[in-house]
This record gives sequence, C-alpha cells and structure tokens, in this order.
Amino acid sequence: MKSCRTCGEMVEPTEAKQKKYDYQCRRCVSKDNKVQYVRRKSLGLPVSGSKNWDAEKKKKWWEAYHADPEKKKYKAELQRKYRNDPTLRHRHMARWMAHRALNSGKITRGLCIVCGNANSQMHHEDYYKPLEITWLCLQCHRIYHAKAKGE
Repeated sequence: MKSCRTCGEMVEPTEAKQKKYDYQCRRCVSKDNKVQYVRRKSLGLPVSGSKNWDAEKKKKWWEAYHADPEKKKYKAELQRKYRNDPTLRHRHMARWMAHRALNSGKITRGLCIVCGNANSQMHHEDYYKPLEITWLCLQCHRIYHAKAKGE
C-alpha cells in the first residue's frame, strides 16, 4: 500500500504504476482527467483521443504556445543550464559541431545503418570525436539506446 501523491489516501498500485512510481487513487486520476478534458476543449483541441487533429488549429496552438514569453524564458534557462553543465558540455559541443558540419556541407545525411530509412538522426559513439557519426532512424536509435542501457 502506498499513499496517493495528490490526496494522501492509501492505495494499492498496479504493477504498471509501481514501475512508474506513480501512486494516485482512482478519484484523483478521474479529477485530473476532467481538468485535462476541460483545458483541451477550451483550447479547441480534440478531447476524444483521436489522432486526427485539425492541422490548422494545431499549428496555431503550437505557435501561440512557443510565442509565450514565459515559455521562451523557461526553455532558454533549461538550455543555458544544459550548455553550461560541465558534465554535459562535451556532449553539447559534439552535437553543435556535427550540426554545423552538416549545415555547411562537410558531412551529408546518410541512411539508417540498420533499416535504410532516409529520415535518420545523428548518433555519436564517442562525443570526443564529434564528426564520427552513425546515422540511425528514430526507431532504431531508441532500440539502440535501450539495448545499451540493458533494458
């Protein structure tokens, strides 16, 4: 038995909730779902869970969201922390150098080495060699990192 993270009531979490460390009673989950429903409806977004969003509404919402000065300031602060963190600095520099080389034409985007997908991403085996890049599509990239973590 764990206590609900919202109201404190004791609840028996499911196995999936235990893996996520998300202990919340059904009443609080229901309240949260209602709040999200009202918020999405007020923004003109779909509330049925359908993936058939109206592209124009989605584009307007996205632009409005990213035009918010508070959001811009928050994202800039996160980026500043990431960029200046000494433990992550070499990663940031390697990615920055690789993107500059790609944009300048020194390197060209390749196909995914696993499945051959043209929509590929850069992957660094060693961040201290920023131009030694492996090209992986999103799915293969996720699988690669999951295997590397031992999942």
